[in-house]
Amino acid sequence: MGYRPLVRHLLAASALAAACLAVPVQPAAASAPCAAPQTVSARSTAADVNVVSPHEAARVKAAFQPTAGQQAIARDAPRAAAAAAPAKVWAHVVAADSTIAGGNIPDHVVAQQVEVLNRGFVRTGLSFTLAGVDRTVNADWHRSTRPGSPQEVEMKRGLRRGGASDLNIYILDTSVTRTTGWATFPWEYKANPSNDGIVLSHKVLPGGEAPHRLGHEAIREAGHWLGLYNVFQGGCAAPGDYVDDTPATASAAEGCPTGRDTCPAPGRDPIHNFMNYTNDACRNSFTAGQAQRMLQAAAQFRGMR
Repeated sequence: MGYRPLVRHLLAASALAAACLAVPVQPAAASAPCAAPQTVSARSTAADVNVVSPHEAARVKAAFQPTAGQQAIARDAPRAAAAAAPAKVWAHVVAADSTIAGGNIPDHVVAQQVEVLNRGFVRTGLSFTLAGVDRTVNADWHRSTRPGSPQEVEMKRGLRRGGASDLNIYILDTSVTRTTGWATFPWEYKANPSNDGIVLSHKVLPGGEAPHRLGHEAIREAGHWLGLYNVFQGGCAAPGDYVDDTPATASAAEGCPTGRDTCPAPGRDPIHNFMNYTNDACRNSFTAGQAQRMLQAAAQFRGMR
């Protein structure tokens, strides 16, 4: 797979959206159109570990009780230049061999991915800075890693750096999972620090495979890492994704289905939201409510202030 100078996660089953922060992420000049056919391996709802049960979502809600001070910071964040210190990004390139086709992604692509993250989060009060890139040639880790697998445990224990506020990104081939990656939630860190971070397909970084060649899948995974559910979490039933300003949506959307409206509640499906499954060129925003939730989670569970 070739990478150009500019540059996804999984498939699930239910959603929400709306009042966007209008965070435009400019696609590369040669980016695929929003309705481009999917060439990255098909995603599976059942495989998406970031779609949780109603019971689990309710349990997290009970633990997710930010202080008044944290709530105030979150409310003011969209108007602030930066409400939290940048998260350090540690990128771990786990390749099958020394070639780009084998997953040995160049440093400049990793740097571009961090730039894309910052453009996506620009009006949320959250930001990222690249702290380091390391490389490991391990064909088993590269091809066989699944959520909770021995490969994932061994890989993360050996490579992870930093603390709760450090974003570790493991870049490898996720085809075996029928996803483009997965993430841990912030409230999981205390019980299992070594597992914390994002696993991301090497095919969905900037310049990767259509329809996820702009690097927006990393934005979605980082959204999970900062406490967001997919917009289709819970389907049409309240409380959905636990964000008030994302309209309910019955299921994940793919492509860029303009006008899609799958729930009787007000508001069309949030196809342009980063926390959906639509094509990279279709996704460009978080809502104000999502920004507030991320800041609250970042402060409460990751100590990011």
